[in-house]
Amino acid sequence: MSKTANVEKAITILQTLTNREFVDLLEEFGLRSYTDSEGIYRFESEITEDNIDSSDVPCDEFIDDEDILEYLKNPDIKDKYKQFVRALASNGYQDKIRLNYKGRFFYDGPACDCSSGELNTIVGLSPVPVQWDSMGLGSIVYPK
Repeated sequence: MSKTANVEKAITILQTLTNREFVDLLEEFGLRSYTDSEGIYRFESEITEDNIDSSDVPCDEFIDDEDILEYLKNPDIKDKYKQFVRALASNGYQDKIRLNYKGRFFYDGPACDCSSGELNTIVGLSPVPVQWDSMGLGSIVYPK
């Protein structure tokens, strides 16, 4: 499922909630609601670095490719490779991921195909340092 499809699904679910259910849901995620002096309903974040579990973000539940999920569960795969694959797959790039790319300088691991317009996005999504090779009209990005 693409990132856009996930967002559309979430919006559809949120539209079915009553105002009270919506407020309760936001409060579950650490947002406290209040009415300001002008009568406007506002939310205040109670989220801190201490109560965020970084292992939950990005989340595997948005990845629907069985090969990628199996790859992420493999204990023999390097953590940086798993972080790279998880970040890109959970952000809608799972169709462009190659799990066994053989690149220059004897690189053997995951990579992501991208067009020249997607290169900066993919580099920005990666939680690990990456390198890339130009492949004519596009590039292939992989962990250093």
